[in-house]
Amino acid sequence: MKNKFYIMTALVISLTGCSNIEDGTQPTGNFPEDHIIRIVTEVNAPVSRAGYDASNLESFGLIIHNSENIAYDYNSQMVKSNNDWNTADGQQMLWDNARTPVTVVAYAPYISEASLDTPLAINIQSNQTTEENVIASDFLLTKSMVDPKQDLTADGRLKVTLDHAMSKLIIKVTVNNGMEDAAISKLGDMAVNGTIAGGICDLSVPEPVVIPREDAVATTIAPYKGTDGYECILLPQTIIEGFSVNFSYDGKLYIWTAEEPIELQKGVEHTLTLNVNETARLATMQMKYRATGQIIYQK
Repeated sequence: MKNKFYIMTALVISLTGCSNIEDGTQPTGNFPEDHIIRIVTEVNAPVSRAGYDASNLESFGLIIHNSENIAYDYNSQMVKSNNDWNTADGQQMLWDNARTPVTVVAYAPYISEASLDTPLAINIQSNQTTEENVIASDFLLTKSMVDPKQDLTADGRLKVTLDHAMSKLIIKVTVNNGMEDAAISKLGDMAVNGTIAGGICDLSVPEPVVIPREDAVATTIAPYKGTDGYECILLPQTIIEGFSVNFSYDGKLYIWTAEEPIELQKGVEHTLTLNVNETARLATMQMKYRATGQIIYQK
């Protein structure tokens, strides 16, 4: 059984706006006269089907920290209404008169206990066989310093660009020594084994990331089955040993086990291609064909 593990282009975590030259004395023309903080968002869409994208993001958490004036600190759930973003509780957010640069953290899904003081608990779904559960396993995140004097958009909005903080695994199955895709109708259940599903994220650090919890144990993930393969959201992590995939094809059970450490990177879509040797002597579903092989990294 052949296998390939591709590392695709990494997404970049950013929170940006249209920059305007500021001489230090005069305000830029795009600062809102009423000082109201208005939000516009974008999501760096995943290459594959499931997970958060701009069309299904309906809510996110927003933390704005003003180090000079805590009266202009905010920790809100943002909800979409008629293509505009508003706080769920109706609170109006304002820039201070001094137009102080602020720390902005945005993340999805919204977590009520999120703060800059306590690490967030981030958990993926072990059953990701539905698109809803794949989305529930995704986690969007960005953190940046924003200067309202120069970092707002042309119409005076704070632009929040959310990126995927998790890792995505795409699994393709081929036959005939990789010459053709396996018939999707012959592919049955699949399990991804040996990954940590429980993580934490410290929003207080300059560049927050999701990492596995120290007390978390390896588990099994049931991936989503699409029209041409499987996919699932996984925590960024390095798996030294014990990573495997088992699945059924045409009534026979196959197990693939990695020989080399697996590195799942944040914001990266990985593709694992497994080739089924249909000429192997597999008489029943109980007979397991175990294939191990070198992991080939391609950037």
